Amino acid sequence: MSKDEEIRAIRIILFSRKAEDFNLWKIKFLSHAKSGGFKDFLTGTTTIPKASDMHDENDANDKPKIQA
Repeated sequence: MSKDEEIRAIRIILFSRKAEDFNLWKIKFLSHAKSGGFKDFLTGTTTIPKASDMHDENDANDKPKIQA
């Protein structure tokens, strides 16, 4: 492996299915979602655009609807 290659790992936040563990799991999961950039979609503050509303990359006149 060269120095330029990046090592990535998938981290899974486990949930024990116990009611008393839910709040701690929720905090950890939403924190992970925030750093991953998808918390707003989970909480509903940002809606996922419909396929018909998406930007057409082949059309020069079509502007992006949302910022990535």
